[in-house]
Amino acid sequence: MPANPPTSAYAMFARYLRDAMGLGATAAFAFAASGCGGNVVVDLPDDTGGAGGGGGGGTSASVGVTSSSAGGPYACGETVTPSQKLVYACLDGPPPASCPSASEATSALAAKLNADICAEFCCHSESVVSVPCGPDPTAVNCCYTAKLLIGEEMCMGLPFSVEGEARTAAMRERSDWNVALAPSLERLDPATRVALAEAWTRDALAEHASIAAFARFVMELLSVGAPVELVSDAQRAIGDEIRHAEMCFGLASAYAGAPRGPSELRIQQALAGRDDPKEIARSVVRGGAVGETIAALSAVAARQRVSDPAVAGVLDAIATDEAAHAALAWRYLMWALGSGDEALHSAVEAEIEAAIEEIAPESSPAVSEVVPSALRAHGRLSEVEAREVARRAMVEVIAPCARELLGASRWLARRERAKAAPAPASVIREPVARLRVG
Repeated sequence: MPANPPTSAYAMFARYLRDAMGLGATAAFAFAASGCGGNVVVDLPDDTGGAGGGGGGGTSASVGVTSSSAGGPYACGETVTPSQKLVYACLDGPPPASCPSASEATSALAAKLNADICAEFCCHSESVVSVPCGPDPTAVNCCYTAKLLIGEEMCMGLPFSVEGEARTAAMRERSDWNVALAPSLERLDPATRVALAEAWTRDALAEHASIAAFARFVMELLSVGAPVELVSDAQRAIGDEIRHAEMCFGLASAYAGAPRGPSELRIQQALAGRDDPKEIARSVVRGGAVGETIAALSAVAARQRVSDPAVAGVLDAIATDEAAHAALAWRYLMWALGSGDEALHSAVEAEIEAAIEEIAPESSPAVSEVVPSALRAHGRLSEVEAREVARRAMVEVIAPCARELLGASRWLARRERAKAAPAPASVIREPVARLRVG
């Protein structure tokens, strides 16, 4: 870290969002070169530990999976690092007499565990890195002890939430949804490749679900009479998310050694209750103003730890596009609040306050967390790093921008100027390759 680091990326991103809302001088992407060699620094924990977030190992057990500690039942005497945990998991279907060996069950357990996790937590990433023992001879099904790497909660893309459930498709073996990418597989052991394949598959499914989320947002914008600039940029975001899904599935397929793509996506009741301007605004606060801001900064942070060129190119594109999606959300809120009533203001303010309470607690004491260098080199943040990015994004970007948004929009509403005011200009995108995370 240089003695006099360049301007923080958090401060630059806050300025970028203010500009997008029409509260600054320009509406250009502010992730440009700074005065110190064109590098922008985001302070994050280093490889051996750091402040912020919870320690590795604090994650909840998966749905339908019995959590087990190193000394628990059928744990094979395995030990775990602070970034790992053991779970006892059973496969459905085959009788014990035909159970696959532990090594043969690794991929099936990874798919089951990640599907169970995603059903409840969406993009909470816990990747199976090995299956130390099994099948359990005392079980009535094919049961094993699996070792999981506790990963980051870096859900990329706007979530497709329906009645409180974040929906994604399941993974299917198909090649039409992936771009041919060639990350370096040298020096990656089988367990690391499995972990990377599962992590990038989760990101791909999240990006795929974002296509539906933005398609719904286009209809919501039309339902409230939004300006054409907002509708056009929301439509453009659909194409961005298609491209993100293809790239993430491409990486996942390369690590897995087999094509990966999405299954069908459930859309039932996707528009239920979505004709209420307050509900639309609440959704934009959570998924857009908060979620996309954190996603953009998380992608930037992951990009700066990457050494693989193929992964770096994917994260460059995602960081740039997610930043534009975040700006779109803030621009919508400025327009909606400027023409809305006090009830809409109160709903947005309450949603922002709830998000701040959830995401922006004080940093916890430093914890020891060793993240495998191969995962870091291929685009994966640790849980500590991801939580610290989210915390700083909330404290340094989202909360101050929200204060300005609410104050400025109330000023517009009081003077009845919202309808006459033009929508903020579309955000200009520029590459973020020079953005540096320290």
